[in-house]
Amino acid sequence: MNVSRKVLIVAEDAAVAKSLEQAVSGKGYAVETCPGGEDALWKIDNNGYTAVFTDMELRGMSGLELAEEVHARGLRVPVLIVTASDSKALQERAAAAGVAAFLRKPLSPKQLADSAEQVLKAAESAAPAPKTPEAKVARASPMTIVVVRLRNIVLFLLAPVLGLIYILLFPVIGLGVFVWFGVKMLRARRELYETVKPPRPGAARPGVLKTVVMLVGVAVLGVAYAIVGPILGIGALVFFAFEAWGRLGAKAMKAGET
Repeated sequence: MNVSRKVLIVAEDAAVAKSLEQAVSGKGYAVETCPGGEDALWKIDNNGYTAVFTDMELRGMSGLELAEEVHARGLRVPVLIVTASDSKALQERAAAAGVAAFLRKPLSPKQLADSAEQVLKAAESAAPAPKTPEAKVARASPMTIVVVRLRNIVLFLLAPVLGLIYILLFPVIGLGVFVWFGVKMLRARRELYETVKPPRPGAARPGVLKTVVMLVGVAVLGVAYAIVGPILGIGALVFFAFEAWGRLGAKAMKAGET
């Protein structure tokens, strides 16, 4: 079975869901079910379905509102609605929303199966043929392929160069900042000491031990900064390089599809 041939059945009533599932069964489609319109809309947004069969009466949004939302979002999937109402206004709204079939209950199993088969055949004939990787490459212009490959090569060569520059400059800049901070701190301590009354001879200057501890702490932080910083930086560069590589590959595939 082709996994891309999937049908979504939206029905809160178990009997209706069973009837819709029986109408699709045996036709080579994978069938998924959903009880509510909001959940169905999320599934349609994130999964490819050949068609959607829905009951009108759903919790939350109705089956018609679901079809209108699918149409408003430009999702090209046919919707078949089963309802007990024969309101002309509802039928007009269904037609405006591009509903593939608007069936009124009660329906015989044969009527439902025939309508489902018509919707599925129409969906299959309207769906574009799947593109093989060879076709995607063939559709891409030679210039596009050359540009994409050159960008990949430049990115691949640029990543280690940036990493080397990062390794050389990051510790120097970091240590310079810590040295500047230490010198500034010493000047502040000296100015503070000069503004107070000089201590008696032989007495230790206030805060000497604290100043020494702070200087040692600055040195330790500087060493840690010089060792850990480049490792984290290189890891970030490698991560972004691989991410950019993947994005360029995705762009190349999209260019091949156009």
